[in-house]
Amino acid sequence: WLKFEGIDVMPTYHPAFLLRRPEAKREVWEDMKQVMAKLGRPVPEGGGSQRTKR
Repeated sequence: WLKFEGIDVMPTYHPAFLLRRPEAKREVWEDMKQVMAKLGRPVPEGGGSQRTKR
């Protein structure tokens, strides 16, 4: 976590970087779990795609 003008921010990778380097997705998932926890949101189990069939 960093502070920017008094606001907590979580720096992470740009989505285009993840398209080029999919192995970095795990790091971003760890970042997102921290953000969700800080916001008091439930953190989904696992880390795979949660897409549903339509």
